[in-house]
Amino acid sequence: MKRKLTIAMMAAVALLMLPSCSKNEETPSDPEGTVTLNMLDTENGGTVLDYSGICINASQNFVTQGDWGLVDAGKVGGLGYISGRDVEFFSSESAVTVGSGYIAYPVSDMRRFDSGKMALPIDGSTACMKLYVVSRLERDEKTVGASVKYAMVRPSTYGLPAFGSTVCRIKVFSTHNATITLPSAECEYYLVDEYDQLECSKSGNKLELLVKDHSGNDHFDLYLRMRDSYTKVVIEYVYE
Repeated sequence: MKRKLTIAMMAAVALLMLPSCSKNEETPSDPEGTVTLNMLDTENGGTVLDYSGICINASQNFVTQGDWGLVDAGKVGGLGYISGRDVEFFSSESAVTVGSGYIAYPVSDMRRFDSGKMALPIDGSTACMKLYVVSRLERDEKTVGASVKYAMVRPSTYGLPAFGSTVCRIKVFSTHNATITLPSAECEYYLVDEYDQLECSKSGNKLELLVKDHSGNDHFDLYLRMRDSYTKVVIEYVYE
């Protein structure tokens, strides 16, 4: 009896030592507007994924149509786990793998930066599609497609300034320079400076600007990219 009691007490202590599920460890929820769809392959009806034209072929691969490019996000815990990333290359065909995530991008809406990375604007004009493969669909012991979750998602801002906003006003007759704080040291920039009026250099998350000439344009477009999102902002000359 004493031995049984000791074993029971040890079991209770072991249960108390197990990690708890705090609110900070909650599973990311599916994005708003998530749809679950049974996609039959092209040999069994050929279900098309919304207006993207994406379907599953007889080889059990996702196949993109027209303007859409596909990125394999690898094994993830669900649709809510799929996050943005640096995008340089796309695939027009990718294996349908249970437990894997994918992002489909409207390629014509993307801008390619000097690094070769591409991104969508955060101006609200476009969206990407996130997909997650829940399970295979089988008929007569043969795979005929997959059950997927998907959602159209606006590009994340990643702390980027609002599209079209003015981020800097330089007093050309006094200060001659300015510093712009970027969301991260990984932020990529591209300055449209037709007449080479500004000297621009980046150190960490700081973008340093120095006036070289004020006889041409009085405003400049600055493109900033974080992962698969970008914004276009304005730098202005102030003549005072």
